[in-house]
Amino acid sequence: MIFSKQIFTNSIKKVSATTLVGVCALFGTQMLISTELNASTIVPTSYNLSELHTAMNRQIPDGYIKTNYKVNFIEKSEKSEKPSASELSLEDATEIMAQEIFRFSKEDLSNQTLTMIYDPASTMHTFEKNKGYKDYELLASWDCSLKLSTYIINVSIDSSTGELLTIGMHYLSKSNVPYYEDEEFMSNDIDPAITKAMDSADKNFKSNKAQNLEKVKKLISQAGYLSDSIKSIEYTGVYYEGNSNLVIYSFKITTTSDKQYHFDLYEGLTRFSNIATPAHLKQYNR
Repeated sequence: MIFSKQIFTNSIKKVSATTLVGVCALFGTQMLISTELNASTIVPTSYNLSELHTAMNRQIPDGYIKTNYKVNFIEKSEKSEKPSASELSLEDATEIMAQEIFRFSKEDLSNQTLTMIYDPASTMHTFEKNKGYKDYELLASWDCSLKLSTYIINVSIDSSTGELLTIGMHYLSKSNVPYYEDEEFMSNDIDPAITKAMDSADKNFKSNKAQNLEKVKKLISQAGYLSDSIKSIEYTGVYYEGNSNLVIYSFKITTTSDKQYHFDLYEGLTRFSNIATPAHLKQYNR
């Protein structure tokens, strides 16, 4: 599994570029917007929606108040596919993204800019060790990026249902770019301090594993992402985010209806780093 301590200590690129590694197996669209802005057409708009135009059964996060956020719609090219009539409009998708960002971070989106991309259904070709080449059929999605002063929040939802696929945050480097675009950081030299930090974090977690798992279980249960109660929680290891110099802990959640989620938490186990829902994960488990 990509988040094992062993794999992330074998390569500095895998230690630092956590989302880049995850593209092939877990957080498939997290990097899409950040890596394609330069080749896109930006169409600025602004919304202050009173309600979603599409009738959907959505639970609005506690404390959420609609604000006058701004929207940059990115077209990959002039020939890019557009959402069909049965898919969410840009307005509806953006409002769902705003709600999901608030649920995840409690950020005030007043006058913030949400960058939106429509990503049509596609086939992702990957090579997996001991498995060879494999294709994954990916859902059509709306993807959103919010760049703040020290970090970026990325969100992906199903373009038809509005269901959350992935959401995560990633710190910017000192040069104000995402860690996976920082050439200075993406070196091949393994810093022994990184391995030491990961080993120490893993050891500390396991030394009080039952209590730590209960703490994580309570946090996830109260966060509003699960459709039913937790049947099991599995600690799957740690990895390192270079720009923040923080160790991140990974967990696999199975609910009573056998739905699976992945949650990553920063040190302290009080703040999410990445979340992947069953709708996203099932694309890779078929």
